[in-house]
Amino acid sequence: MVPLPGNDSPVGRMFIQPEVVTENGRCRLDEALGNWFAVLCWNNDPTAVLDKPSVEAWRKIGARLVAVVPAAQVGQASYGDDVTVIGDPGQLKAWFDVHRESVLFLRPDRFVAAAGIAQDASLLSTQLLSALRMEKYVADSPSDAAAG
Repeated sequence: MVPLPGNDSPVGRMFIQPEVVTENGRCRLDEALGNWFAVLCWNNDPTAVLDKPSVEAWRKIGARLVAVVPAAQVGQASYGDDVTVIGDPGQLKAWFDVHRESVLFLRPDRFVAAAGIAQDASLLSTQLLSALRMEKYVADSPSDAAAG
């Protein structure tokens, strides 16, 4: 886990599984995220808060990049083609209201592997990928990033 959890940190804890809204209707968050890693951002585009090497690394390992928006904005919000937009009827906002973290890295079992503010997302991503022994997916140079 990255970083070590504090008393109020969500790291190492199971994330909530509320009902959410997608362009295909309502479902549980688990169904919308799929069965692999997910980078979940509250009201933000993960491809905007992560640096390019981090975005490419998560794409290479098949992680779902997720933007959570208010439910009324599903279908109206404009994000990258590979960003899954999930609408929140209220439970996710309530969760984020009591946590300072707005970017979560969720494991396939839906425990929070890393969490932080948007400004720290790239650093957290690099640290987590290293802890998971997946640093090989991060481009080392501009030519690697361009090739990815």
